[in-house]
Amino acid sequence: MANRGSALSPMREILREFNATPLGARERLPMLGVFEDATAALVDDARNETREFFPMSAERIEDALLASAIERELALGYVAVVCDLCAPAGKVKILHRGMVAEALVRACLHQNARLWLASRMHCEPDAGTWQGLHDMFRFAVASGCADKAEVTMTGGIRAGVRSIYAQALLHAFARPNHFTQKQNRQLHTSLPVLASWCDVGPGHALAGTIAVYAKGDATPPTLPRSGPIDGEDCWLLDVSTLIAQLDSLLAARGRETELHLRAKRGGAQATLAADTVEVLRRVWSARIERASARSPDDIVFETEVGLAGLHGLLLGEQEIEFALSLAGEVSTSAASWATRVPADKQKQRARAQVVDSSRHGYRLHWRSGEDARVRVGELIALAPVEQQQDERQWTYGALRWLRADPKVGIDAGIELLPSTPIAVAVYVLDVGGRAGSPVRGILFNADATATKRKNDGAGEASIWVPRPFAPGNAVLEVARFSSDVDEVTPRSVRVAQFSVRDEGLYQKIQLPEEILARIVGPATDATASSG
Repeated sequence: MANRGSALSPMREILREFNATPLGARERLPMLGVFEDATAALVDDARNETREFFPMSAERIEDALLASAIERELALGYVAVVCDLCAPAGKVKILHRGMVAEALVRACLHQNARLWLASRMHCEPDAGTWQGLHDMFRFAVASGCADKAEVTMTGGIRAGVRSIYAQALLHAFARPNHFTQKQNRQLHTSLPVLASWCDVGPGHALAGTIAVYAKGDATPPTLPRSGPIDGEDCWLLDVSTLIAQLDSLLAARGRETELHLRAKRGGAQATLAADTVEVLRRVWSARIERASARSPDDIVFETEVGLAGLHGLLLGEQEIEFALSLAGEVSTSAASWATRVPADKQKQRARAQVVDSSRHGYRLHWRSGEDARVRVGELIALAPVEQQQDERQWTYGALRWLRADPKVGIDAGIELLPSTPIAVAVYVLDVGGRAGSPVRGILFNADATATKRKNDGAGEASIWVPRPFAPGNAVLEVARFSSDVDEVTPRSVRVAQFSVRDEGLYQKIQLPEEILARIVGPATDATASSG
């Protein structure tokens, strides 16, 4: 759709007028279903979602807010049906229980959609969203409607109020702001199947359950700041059976990168990346603890985000001109590969304030108006602004979680890399030995030998490249560069054995250790022949 906002805005106004129109519950309920069908394709638009940067554009923010407002009006409409049918005593009459259950499950569905839209924006949901969902579920349980009516969700699975509430809780406890947009979408579409293996209800805390504070409006797992919690305000999310299912999948996965889980009932199936399943299993088991104490800090960093930007920094602020191809294991001339950026053309970078820090990383804050262009899973470089331009010492890391508020700015968690990465160029050679266009790559953990990985848990050495990079059975040629302007001639090494796997926003090339040793060797060494 050329202008999504032009359709969302009038739909919001139509729904507002409809909700303000006096109608009986029997007339209102089917008409809400018509509006529901008309807005389904508008409110959850996934176009360009995986490439979304933060802060979002003003147009995307406006569209998301309009979509959330539509979901709110639909939820209010269905709540009005429940209130009308339960008037004046606030109790469900036997003859009306079916209609009340249908209205409740749809009201919860749209309330949950508001939480999902907030998660997509990496921001807190509107005031009252969580409290409203808690109250709907509490009333559904008390009135015997929590499992009476169901709606069809993604993948054909049927879900009632209890399932929808469990889905919202699972998503919140999964800490979705730690996931990339792609991972978050995959988790969201898998929630109906995951929730089929869970249960929610009152009771005492037991092994395999997660306590849920159901009175406040804060996003779980936030608890009251002080004072005791009334037993009636605490519910339990039983994830023990789900965890057992995830354990079975992980134990039997072999070399599979994607795992498939069937719903407890019916033929619906969820597909999740194996790495994501490991994270979910760990988080839902409540086994994650902060690795080290954090301390407040008062540093302002200049930030560079993205593989291409880091590649340039590793080359000493040089721009790479991919003008020549490598023909076999030879070096290209300096003039073909690097040109110094003129001093008057140094790029302007976004600045971030350090909120707190630990030995593993930082929590950063970009003020509203800073063009941070960040997303979960992205690479980042940091340098104190107090350092002179030509004396800056860059630190490298990855964004692990994100929270965004258009009015306040962006908060993000940065995990520092254990060692300085190395800039490389990757060529794919055809059967005749001719090289295609080179691809920027960054070699991480170059000093992580097998012994070091075993002893201190260092990550494996690999080259990260942009998506898509799927050379199949081709031969690669990898050229390493020096950040020294006087040593811009790359050293190239031919690679016949390697593997490629997805790594969040990028793809990762894994190489044998003997090949890595040749790539990491001094850039001034003579180029070795293929072995």
